[in-house]
Amino acid sequence: MSVVSVSLPAVLRSSIQLEHTTLLIEQVRCSDAYGRSPVLRKSFKELARPFSSHRGAKSKLPVDKYADALKTAELLKPAIAKLLEIPETTRTLVETLQYLQNDYSQACEFLLRYVTRLQAALNDPKLLRRAAKRIEARSRVLADAMAGSDYELSFSTSLERVRQARRLPPQNSL
Repeated sequence: MSVVSVSLPAVLRSSIQLEHTTLLIEQVRCSDAYGRSPVLRKSFKELARPFSSHRGAKSKLPVDKYADALKTAELLKPAIAKLLEIPETTRTLVETLQYLQNDYSQACEFLLRYVTRLQAALNDPKLLRRAAKRIEARSRVLADAMAGSDYELSFSTSLERVRQARRLPPQNSL
């Protein structure tokens, strides 16, 4: 067995072998020259963790929360339908939601929390194209798009997750 000699600290030099090309993590960690680097410390922590079973970013909404998004969409749909039926007046969106809060308290509370996002959804041309003719269809699209607001999902992702939740079997049937 032969040892490769390069310009490395003595601790590392003894751990690099030609046949196995092994670097002893503990020796590197103990070395003063390398132990202070935050990037290297983070790398060591990542090495200690097991590999994840899938590629890509972690999902913002786990599958078990899809039903919650569906419940939120179903809660929002009648309030949004009523909002769309009201003719445009000089009232602001916030004033209109406060007016509707007597009939749809939970839904309006949610929509008032995300009023800027609701305004963006009402003006979004992609959402308008999905259901432009019927108020019932448009209210469903807007409710599905707004349902992911608690999880910071984009409109299209929220629509997709609620659609998937509608296809999933109910939780209590298992």
